[in-house]
Amino acid sequence: MKGILILTLSTLLFTSSYAQDEACWGETEDQKTLCREAYGIWQGDREQGSVDIAYQSWLKVKGICPPCVSEKLYTEGAKYFSAFMKKNKSDSVVQQMYLDSLLHLYDARIEYFPRKKAYVQGKYGTQLFKYRPAEYEKAQTYLKPSIDSGKEKSAASALQSYYYTIYMQYASAVESKDSLMKVNKKIELLKEFVRISDFVDGGISLAKKEAQKASYEKVRKNLLKIFLQVESDCESLLNLVKNNLVVEGDAESMKTAVTILTLKECTESDEYTRWVPETDDGTAKSAYSIGLILLKGEMYQESLMWIELAATRCESEECGELMSYLQRAGQIANLNKETSKAKKYARQILDADPNSGDGYLILADAWSNSNCNDEKFGRACSYWVAYDYYAKAKRVDPSVAEKANKSMNSVRKGWPVKRTVFQQGVEVGTSYNCCGVTTTVRTSD
Repeated sequence: MKGILILTLSTLLFTSSYAQDEACWGETEDQKTLCREAYGIWQGDREQGSVDIAYQSWLKVKGICPPCVSEKLYTEGAKYFSAFMKKNKSDSVVQQMYLDSLLHLYDARIEYFPRKKAYVQGKYGTQLFKYRPAEYEKAQTYLKPSIDSGKEKSAASALQSYYYTIYMQYASAVESKDSLMKVNKKIELLKEFVRISDFVDGGISLAKKEAQKASYEKVRKNLLKIFLQVESDCESLLNLVKNNLVVEGDAESMKTAVTILTLKECTESDEYTRWVPETDDGTAKSAYSIGLILLKGEMYQESLMWIELAATRCESEECGELMSYLQRAGQIANLNKETSKAKKYARQILDADPNSGDGYLILADAWSNSNCNDEKFGRACSYWVAYDYYAKAKRVDPSVAEKANKSMNSVRKGWPVKRTVFQQGVEVGTSYNCCGVTTTVRTSD
């Protein structure tokens, strides 16, 4: 009796939580009852943790219930087939059989639950390309609409798989000696790298977990390896983009060309010098975009100039992005070892928002790079100051704690040892004036 009561309560819960409408449980009352019972048993088996047992219950639900009963039928089913594919990786025939089932499940999910169509298309294309790379053309038909829709929210694996399918098309054109197709696919590889790498950067910014961030960073490196292989000679590359990509007067095409040439370190031509300012439409956003392009090419001084221009324009435009521009300017100034500028931008940020963790990180990085030459401890005391600001950053903004902790561990290695402190007649733990800033004496041992 108790078991029946639990099952009844469970099926009532499933009805309200998962079924789209009454018809999704069955056409007749008997069918609905059988479906709810099978679904309840499956949910119970899922909670037991055994994939094999849950899979058998899942098959019964799939055989009894209408296909629209629950999206969970498809999300969980995909997990089962993925697990079976990994388990049978030594048996390619069985693995491919489960892949067929997985892909069929993705198609069915798109048909009955199209709300996440783009996401599921990305999963389909990624798995197809992973296990059947020869079907890269078909994989791309799923991956491209997924990426076009998802943009920076696309999975790292989908972004990588999509770019790889373009490379496979290029390689096929090279092998077939189709010169026109080869040029077209080469241009596509270059253009799409610019677009996809922007999505990857966006994914890194949106990532909430380090593991997720690391996966995007790994993809960025993998895509860059392919990109750098394409037309490595600067003169040939310039002719390629000039004749097949750039449309004079079209800022967007010139911006893409500038990005490609920057990343390839082909920045010495007259065309490059002319195209960079021509992509600028006079707005803060435009100057910032150019600054980011130059930053990708590690042209820090030129990048900083454009980011500073963006900040200046933003103040007059009241664009609302000033803090972001100042933050980027401070970060680039630190990369270029311009510590005075970095400190200036950090102070501007902190004047506007005293609880800006990023502002304190920039200030701390500037002190870490500081050329402060203290009479007793040289640059070592600047690491005390940097440590103080890293600690302040995570205190006012817990979201930067992980980055701050990593930097704190790094600067701690630059602290003097106890013997050095003793020889200078200074006590550990006391206050100390380091190049105009009060800090605390600490040692690395």
